Amino acid sequence: MRNEEGVLPVTTPPDTGSLIRRLHGLLKSNASVYRSMAQTVNIVSRQQWGAVPPKSRETLKGPAQKVIIHHTDLPRCKDQSECMKRLVSIQRGHMTDRGFDDIGYNFLAGEDGTVYEGRGWGVVGAHTKGNNHDSLGVAFMGNFQNDMPSTEAMSSVKQLLQTGVCDGFVCPKFALFGHRDLGNTDCPGEKLYAALSQLKCST
Repeated sequence: MRNEEGVLPVTTPPDTGSLIRRLHGLLKSNASVYRSMAQTVNIVSRQQWGAVPPKSRETLKGPAQKVIIHHTDLPRCKDQSECMKRLVSIQRGHMTDRGFDDIGYNFLAGEDGTVYEGRGWGVVGAHTKGNNHDSLGVAFMGNFQNDMPSTEAMSSVKQLLQTGVCDGFVCPKFALFGHRDLGNTDCPGEKLYAALSQLKCST
């Protein structure tokens, strides 16, 4: 039977339509879960902590294949005010003393779990010689040769990496390294290096 416009009506069987709606709802729900996880990371932007503009900026050619963990090898900072002052000092040292174009790391994490934007997502860093063009460099603020990283910092970096994977900035099957795996250094310290597997397990 034809409708008034001479076109055969198209109907979807009730069971098929119901299945499509359920599948759509499930996909939407899963996406919301991942997005909710990403939103739990408190990231302080460059502008907020007072970064100076980079001398130049180079973008990665694709998602980071490696995540390289560092420590700053400086005293810990316990709150945002102290950490932001430390970040300004680190950036100044990297740019003035080392001749970098910007702070070397992509992100840094304070003891209270706050994450600070360094060079940010999708930008080539200056943290691991010979390995900067396909990696994400994340530094824990402090010296972890003898001290354990805080639970808050570990949790925040886990969530940061999950965010990077979900948003396409980090390869889902990224390789996780400590700086010492790729260079002649003690970084990121014995205690943090021993805990690296915890970061990989959650992503």
